[in-house]
Amino acid sequence: MLAVGAAVALGNYYRLQVEDVYQASIEMQTQEYAADLQQWKSDGFAIGALSILGRHNPSLKRVILEREPSAELMAQAAIPLKTLSMVVGANHAFVLNRDGVVVAAHDHQGQAPLGLNVAFRPYFKVALNGGSSVYGAISVTTGTRMFYMAVPVYESRTRQDQVIGVLVARFDGKMLDTSLSKQYGDDLKMILSPSGVVLAASTPDFLLKADRAWSLREFGGEIRRQFGDYPFAHGVPERLPFDAHQPQVKLDGRRYSLSRVDFDWNDPSGPWTLVTLGDLDTVLPAEQVLLIKGLSAVVFLLLLWGGLRRLADARRHKADVARIEQSERRLDMALQSGALGLWDWNVSLGIVINNDVWLRILGYSKEELDQTFGNGLDRWACLVHPQDHEPVMARLRAHLNNEVEEYRAEYRMRSKSGRWLWVLDIGRVMQRDADGTPTRVTGVLQDITQAVEVQQAIVDSQTKLQSMIANIPGVVFRSLPDTSRTMVFVSDAIEGLSGFAAAHFLAGHSYRDLVHPDDLEIFAGCLGSASYMLEYRIITASQEVRWVYDKGQTIVVDGVPQYLDGVIFDISERKAVEAQVQQSRRDAELATQAKSEFLDSMSHEIRTPLNAIIGMAHLVQDMPLERVQRDYIEKIDRAARNLVGTINGVLDLSKIEAGKLSMEQVCFELRELVDDVLLLVRQRAEEQALQLRLDIPALLPRSYVGDPLRLAQVLTNLVDNSIKFTEAGHVCIGVCLVRQWNDKALLCFSVTDTGVGISDEQQARLFNAFVQADLSISRRYGGSGLGLTISKKIVQMMQGDIWVHSKPGQGAVFKFTVQLNVPQQRPQALPAASCSAPATPSVAGAAGLCTVNDYARLLAGTRVLVVEDNRLNQDVLQGLLQRAGVQVVLAANGAEALQRLLEDGRFDGVLMDCQMPVMDGYGTTRKIRGYPHLRSLPIIAVTASSQADIQGRVLAAGMSDLVRKPLEVTAFYRTLVRWIKHLELPPGAIAADPPSGVSTPGYEGIDSALGLAVVNQDLALHQKLLADFRDDQQQVIERLWLAHAAEDLQAIGFLAHSLQGAAGNIGATAVRQAARQLEEQCAGQTDLVPLIRQLAQCLEPLLAGLVCLPTAGAEPPVRDNEALGSEQLLKLERLAKLLHNHNAQALALIDELCEQNRSGALRAIQERIYRLEFQQAYALLVDLRAAQG
Repeated sequence: MLAVGAAVALGNYYRLQVEDVYQASIEMQTQEYAADLQQWKSDGFAIGALSILGRHNPSLKRVILEREPSAELMAQAAIPLKTLSMVVGANHAFVLNRDGVVVAAHDHQGQAPLGLNVAFRPYFKVALNGGSSVYGAISVTTGTRMFYMAVPVYESRTRQDQVIGVLVARFDGKMLDTSLSKQYGDDLKMILSPSGVVLAASTPDFLLKADRAWSLREFGGEIRRQFGDYPFAHGVPERLPFDAHQPQVKLDGRRYSLSRVDFDWNDPSGPWTLVTLGDLDTVLPAEQVLLIKGLSAVVFLLLLWGGLRRLADARRHKADVARIEQSERRLDMALQSGALGLWDWNVSLGIVINNDVWLRILGYSKEELDQTFGNGLDRWACLVHPQDHEPVMARLRAHLNNEVEEYRAEYRMRSKSGRWLWVLDIGRVMQRDADGTPTRVTGVLQDITQAVEVQQAIVDSQTKLQSMIANIPGVVFRSLPDTSRTMVFVSDAIEGLSGFAAAHFLAGHSYRDLVHPDDLEIFAGCLGSASYMLEYRIITASQEVRWVYDKGQTIVVDGVPQYLDGVIFDISERKAVEAQVQQSRRDAELATQAKSEFLDSMSHEIRTPLNAIIGMAHLVQDMPLERVQRDYIEKIDRAARNLVGTINGVLDLSKIEAGKLSMEQVCFELRELVDDVLLLVRQRAEEQALQLRLDIPALLPRSYVGDPLRLAQVLTNLVDNSIKFTEAGHVCIGVCLVRQWNDKALLCFSVTDTGVGISDEQQARLFNAFVQADLSISRRYGGSGLGLTISKKIVQMMQGDIWVHSKPGQGAVFKFTVQLNVPQQRPQALPAASCSAPATPSVAGAAGLCTVNDYARLLAGTRVLVVEDNRLNQDVLQGLLQRAGVQVVLAANGAEALQRLLEDGRFDGVLMDCQMPVMDGYGTTRKIRGYPHLRSLPIIAVTASSQADIQGRVLAAGMSDLVRKPLEVTAFYRTLVRWIKHLELPPGAIAADPPSGVSTPGYEGIDSALGLAVVNQDLALHQKLLADFRDDQQQVIERLWLAHAAEDLQAIGFLAHSLQGAAGNIGATAVRQAARQLEEQCAGQTDLVPLIRQLAQCLEPLLAGLVCLPTAGAEPPVRDNEALGSEQLLKLERLAKLLHNHNAQALALIDELCEQNRSGALRAIQERIYRLEFQQAYALLVDLRAAQG
């Protein structure tokens, strides 16, 4: 019994001892493997490869930093990800930006989840904070178990810089299952998440089961998210069939030793756990236990001590074996994980043994390598790059000769594909013989191609960047965003700019110290803005002041300014050039001003005597002269006016070149402007027997806004030229509307003649200043050659263009366009004018034409103070005023004028010269306006100045208006009448008070004073016009109704226009206004019935009131014809031409003839002309010439 008991006890003891050894072995295995797993997060080969790629690969950083990366950029980034997957054995690698979005990926199955957001994964959050981690979960894309390795991607190569993204390698969970099943034979191993769920196991029975019981409420939030949409049976993981927290458990009726070790994968949820189950029943089977017990009973005493010793030896042996196997497995795993190829060189035998990794690096199988290159050292030599062979052999020999501690070399080897791979080869002599000769050398070989390429790319990038910085013609810098601009980096060009080396600023010296004190405020503008551009001065080391251009931007990280990046250029030369340009501009402006002042002074000096010449000539023309004398005087007048035109042209060109000619914006009537041009050129056309024609469409708008003076100047220039170069035929003025938009209109004016024409060569230089078509032109026709140049400049200022079409001998067509504004009112049609008919001033214009004599009558009896220092000009002004019946008082300067006004203030107006000694006109006017009783006194400036601002200066001084020297007599009188009498002159009449003693009978609807003014207070003629009006307009209302029924708007407009002119001649103001309104509305869509009725209401009582007047046939007998003198006969011939051409200047000429001769025949002609019946007047004139013989 003792033996049996001892045997049983011995058997149980032996079993327990063996199980203890086995338990210890299991625990050691678990701890070692857990330690290996923990190293995956930081020291493993895979995590190291990820870290290197994340720090050095520019493609990954670019695709992260790009807001919307292009497909090309994502494809470039996928290349290193593919290489990474191959190197570390991952099935998927991808890159996340700071938002957690996949921006680049490589997947062996081609399922790259671009755009997927995984910001919720713990590994992303850990990496974004600068840490590396390993994490297991159910993939949201594949629905399978995956393990993730994640590292941060930094903006630069150092970990001190900002994390800009995350690089992730994903491994299939089955890989880890396989690795677990290969470890330590048949032991059961599993990896549990912090929540106790099995994510990897050597057997699939334990997968996705938990070591604890979970409820639906507890198994939620981040825990559930880790497992995605995995379909757990009851919504929670099933419990493991054993208690994973006990040292021994039973599973399927067998006993297992359980070892549990936690390890850290940087999971915020907590540590992961490695669990190992060792089958205790396989360590010592039951049969062996029974046998031991039986034998023990027999040999208990003999073998007790020996058994115990053997047992101890067995334990030690098993532990040694386990340690050796563990070491070998760890070495193999390290070589496999680190992609390290092992080589073992038996020097004495000349044989080299390589492991599978070594072969895999080069792409060969063992058989291929042995068959191709053998198995000796020669095959290694055949694979080494020829350029690297000798340096590598030198390093190997140095180690073999014991000169260096280890052999280490980086060189190129040819792979099976022919590609040269960079490798790192490290070896050491393991055995030497008694003589110290190496007999065995072992080492490892690692593929470093990618690292070398990355390093080379970095070097190339740095070289390129340095080259770019060196070639930039300025200073490149990065500084802190402080007031001193503390430099973090600055290029060497700073020394050439400031005189201080780059090291001077990198050592902490402030760049701000260089800034000129006066520019410190400007320099401070670089702070507080996203980008800036500054120009300021610096003071160099040699105390030289230089101008710099500073451009940069603020680099902001997480909302906080980190750096200022920018460039600084030396712009001293540019500033010097700008200063020279500004000085040149000032010099040019001074020269232009001096030129303008000279021209103005010259103009004044020329205009002053010209004023005397023209004024005296005009006065002399009013005297009885012989034909030769009058011819001389007219030539003097014409020559003087031509000289004035030349001077005006030079001055206008000077103003244009100086930019001082401005365009007015006033409203004007187009037809009135054209009429004014016709009046100016008509006399010259008549002298050459040329016909003037006009072509204006009927529906062309009536009113425009622009500069009518300059527009008329261009038109007059062109018409004048056409008349000058046309010996026979006609000159036609045309106007058409090119286009109209909003409140603007583009008009095209044309002047067509039948003159000598212009060749192509002449046209090319026609618009150049002081150039005429031919040198003989100035000798034959006169002119300075400035007219077309000035016209072109004016047209361009009106946003238009000017051109000419012509051929020699076929006349010329000058055309120009101008852009004008259109008043904000409905356009009104102009009276139609056809180019086939002679051009005459419009009826209203002719009716309202005021002659010199008309103005003179209005000025009679007034008293005017003439302030002029030049004696000749005093005589001219005095003569012109006295001719109009004006009482003249002279003053030689402003002081004298002021004295006369204060002594005797009974003046109706003042003519004030602007430039005088003692006191000029401006100062005098200001003093006059200082006296209350003289503030309303009209003061009209008389000036020869050509300055552009003369009108503004005159008005600013307090003067009422100005006239220019040399005087244009009609304009001179018109200006005086405007201010001295304060009269508003309606078209068709000249208002004047009837002389005392004239009885003015009243008629309903007739302004007798106005009507008498038209006929120079001739009551009989006025009554004759009234009777004619009554007889002519009896049927006009009936005709209007008939035209309205026939919808003949043109006839209505003609009747209304004719009635308007006739009413103006007799002073029928209401009828005239009603007729004008009817005419204006004919061009639109207005209902004309109310307007015709309104006109009838005004006209019918007026005609009824004129019934008492005698009929036209009962005219009083005229006096016998008086004989006409030779001078009057000449005027009669001129009058005949004017009547033949329907020229309104006949009004002035018939007045002169009637004043000189009271012949009844002349009075009859005068009546017809006043009624604008030019043809009837011409017939009477023919009879008069026949009667005179």
